[in-house]
Amino acid sequence: MSKLRKQLLDIGLNGQVVSKPENIQYLSGFKGSEGLILVCLDKSFILTDFRSFSLAKNLKSEAEAILVEKSALNTIANLANEIGLTKLGLEASHLSYSQFKDAEKKLSDIKITPTVNFIEHIRLIKDQSEIGLIQKAAELADGTLNHIINMLVPGVAEAEIANEIDYYLKLAGARKCSFDTIVASGPNSSIPHAIPTQRHLSKGDLLKIDFGAYFDGYCSDITRTFVLGKASNEQKRLYSIVLEAQKRALDTVKPGIKASQIDKAARDYIESKKYGQNFGHNTGHGVGMEIHEQPSISRVSDTIIQENMVFTVEPGVYLDGFGGVRIEDLVVAAEDGVNILSKFEKEKLIEL
Repeated sequence: MSKLRKQLLDIGLNGQVVSKPENIQYLSGFKGSEGLILVCLDKSFILTDFRSFSLAKNLKSEAEAILVEKSALNTIANLANEIGLTKLGLEASHLSYSQFKDAEKKLSDIKITPTVNFIEHIRLIKDQSEIGLIQKAAELADGTLNHIINMLVPGVAEAEIANEIDYYLKLAGARKCSFDTIVASGPNSSIPHAIPTQRHLSKGDLLKIDFGAYFDGYCSDITRTFVLGKASNEQKRLYSIVLEAQKRALDTVKPGIKASQIDKAARDYIESKKYGQNFGHNTGHGVGMEIHEQPSISRVSDTIIQENMVFTVEPGVYLDGFGGVRIEDLVVAAEDGVNILSKFEKEKLIEL
């Protein structure tokens, strides 16, 4: 919490209410269903109700557990009076307008300041324990692809494959999927974030599978593209273009560059092959406690890549009526370049 306290001092606040679940867990380890953290300059409190109070009380955390009996805002007001809080930050991105106005009303003796991405900025650079958990989540995803590969045959429905992925991930140790699993075949694969349907796989289909595991508070994300049966020359060509674009982006990764340079490496190559208009999303996004977090690997991102940032590299090309190819790896920016956490085969278009 020392980094957060330094930020509070820098902008003249003497307290911060943390309401976003991922930020609460990051700061305290608290995983209860309901709760807030009040971080002051010299102490902190976990505010929760009866359902999670014993969990908060037994945490190995500096934060003192406080039982909320009426409302969290009333409890904060009482604590503020006791310890002399006068300037308090609230997480703007996790509060509705009505919630913010309610806080202003109930905490009328305190100056309320909306804060943006305070803790998310601290979370940008992962420590080794976090990277280890993300690595485990990536291994679970790799293992799941190995498990389902034999069921990827003509006649199987997209939704059936998605259900097996979700089931096996949990069986293998994931708490849940890190987002809704994408299985898209044939023309559906041209939709970047397609929803699995009852469409049955057919010979000659491109098949795009995008999913991730959520393990002990951290996410993974991987995409692989296959073909049912023997690939056509055009399918092979499209795959080779996306693969080369990804390799160029990965070769660009190193501490000190702008995130936009990674995007540019992939995008320039795809544009040189006349498919620029068919690559309409960012090249990647940060991954950690949330499946989409900073840094954004986009053409406009000026974030400077630093060692131990974790993000995806996932260029794609999508052709209406034909299909789409996306290849996505989860990576860690390392001192000497990049550490790729996703290990499942990608060096050629796998013919199933």
